[in-house]
Amino acid sequence: VESILTYQLYNRRAMSARGLAGLAS
Repeated sequence: VESILTYQLYNRRAMSARGLAGLAS
């Protein structure tokens, strides 16, 4: 369960980072 939560958290961070990069460019 911990690995799943960590994966989701990492995925959210990656998605938000991509979104910010998309808005910036």
